Amino acid sequence: MVETFALEMYGELEKKNSSELFELSKIISENIHSEFYCVECIKKGIIYLHGKLPDLAKEFLEYKFKTLKNLNVVIANSVILEGVNFPIDNLFILNTHGLKAKDLINLIGRVNRLDSVFNKNDGSLSKLLPYVHFVNSTKYSKINSKMENKIKTLKKMVIKDEVKNPTLINFNYDGLHQEDLKSSDDDKDEFCGSKEEILKRIHERENFLLENDNNDNVKAEVAFIESGIDSIYTDPQKALETIKKRAAILVKKPLWKDTDTIDKIYAVFVDGLTELISDFAFKRLQHEAARRFYKLFITQRHTLSLKEHIDESVLYYLSIKNKPTGKLFYIGTAFGEIEKQNSFIKDRIDLSKKSYRELVNIALVKIKIENDFVSFTLNEYVKLLLEMSIIPEEEYNLFIYGSKNKEKSKFGRLGLSGLLISKLEKDRQLGNLIIDRFGRLTANNEFLKYINKQNEFIQFEIRKFLITDSSQT
Repeated sequence: MVETFALEMYGELEKKNSSELFELSKIISENIHSEFYCVECIKKGIIYLHGKLPDLAKEFLEYKFKTLKNLNVVIANSVILEGVNFPIDNLFILNTHGLKAKDLINLIGRVNRLDSVFNKNDGSLSKLLPYVHFVNSTKYSKINSKMENKIKTLKKMVIKDEVKNPTLINFNYDGLHQEDLKSSDDDKDEFCGSKEEILKRIHERENFLLENDNNDNVKAEVAFIESGIDSIYTDPQKALETIKKRAAILVKKPLWKDTDTIDKIYAVFVDGLTELISDFAFKRLQHEAARRFYKLFITQRHTLSLKEHIDESVLYYLSIKNKPTGKLFYIGTAFGEIEKQNSFIKDRIDLSKKSYRELVNIALVKIKIENDFVSFTLNEYVKLLLEMSIIPEEEYNLFIYGSKNKEKSKFGRLGLSGLLISKLEKDRQLGNLIIDRFGRLTANNEFLKYINKQNEFIQFEIRKFLITDSSQT
């Protein structure tokens, strides 16, 4: 919806005669992709943001919106707006679905933050009364959406907090039990059971961790729970026992050392356990095609620039777009348009109906989705493989940071991408970086001169991690 509205607004506005906007558009084109929708939108002072844009691209656009006055329209979902302080003086709300009174108040609070009200250059007390517009459109809101009722909740000013954390004293277990009684069997999670059963398991896991802190006899069990991996199995105890037994056998096999890490994840955590796995995305590893995809993806995320990665993805899409795989391509529910057979979930798209420009923007989203899956899911399994002594540290570093080199991996731990580390190594700049005793990244004057010679996009990526004030070290 965010992209659709951005493109619709783009069609209604004139291009601005702004050299800084054209320069920004050029930077985005050169470092992300020339067919990225934002490249043209920027020329009219528009950017759009959503959670499925690659982090670096999203953060750079956020930064430029705060610093360029001619870039004056941001189109985003509520989650993005609530998490970032933008210099906003007008808010247009097109959809209130899922927003409660306190969510709306928080959203409205994004307009005219106090730093803009009391800004010595253009501050004004009139900004304490923000301009907020509710736009009730059937195109961008549900047909039966009653936006008027949501607006009325703002006048009541009675905000009732719901305590959803079961570890807090005020959590209402009685209310949860009543909720479960009212729920039909169809409302209960297919794999995990009722909410009450889920919370009971959460408490059991917490108690186990507290009672077995520093207990080496149950090291594997503790790592299994702390990683959250136990929660994807319907019978965690059975799964763990199987995993421990097979791991002891697999590590003794002569070919194990040379087996790809993705295949090791499959062999230890998936093979023969698919009926116990509730995480659909992770369960995909049972298919050899999915494992081939992630082997390639892991290599590409560490070695290709975002633009190169997009180009490689588009070439792949073009090769499959007229095959059954392309006509039912998995993209996830946020951007899905069609359902897979025997499914009611729209998580697929038909690549054969997409233009080259659309494929580029699909690739951008897909890279973010898969990067998140690797970072927040697969990396946890690799970490557990290391903690259970199933893989060596060098293999762990290669998978997570893109290098077996311990010296380079320490920069990866700070958040620098494998590609950026490789560039700095190639340019002989790693020696000009220092990690201080507090784990912060600092640099000498030679490195600061080097940064200033890079394009603005690379400068932004480096400066995210760098402390340049030597007095702080």
